[in-house]
Amino acid sequence: MPVSVLVVNASPLILLSKIDSLYLLQAVGAQWCVTEAVVREIQVKGKQDPVAAKVAAATWLERVSVAAIPPEVSAWDLDDGEASVVAFALSVPASIALLDDRAGRSCARAVKLPVMGTAGLLLAAREKKVIPAVAPLLRQLIAAGMYLSPQAAEEILKRAGEKF
Repeated sequence: MPVSVLVVNASPLILLSKIDSLYLLQAVGAQWCVTEAVVREIQVKGKQDPVAAKVAAATWLERVSVAAIPPEVSAWDLDDGEASVVAFALSVPASIALLDDRAGRSCARAVKLPVMGTAGLLLAAREKKVIPAVAPLLRQLIAAGMYLSPQAAEEILKRAGEKF
């Protein structure tokens, strides 16, 4: 069954905004959702913050609300944004969560939810020929504050057939 809805957390939005690459989300996915809790996290520095402004300008990002966080998600003690991403993705068949945080990813996997991270998004963009190479954007993301262990970076680039 193909993925129909992709639910994105704050970290990927912030990082991609910082390197002017939010377009990658739209290029690799049909329908992107952002929960109200994630929007609040992004707007913590104010609506005029450059990242908040870029996310607000991405009108193709559908803002969604989460009625309640299921107990199997709240047991992980995630922040509001991550918990809402996992909860909303669980409520929508054939969805995937875009999360970078280890705890959020672990929770999503524990509840059998497909997960992708920002680095995986780069792989998908390369596969769809949206970008010619992963390494330059991966370097920019790391410079913008993305934590990725050297081993994980090597693995991503290996999967892309590239070197750092």
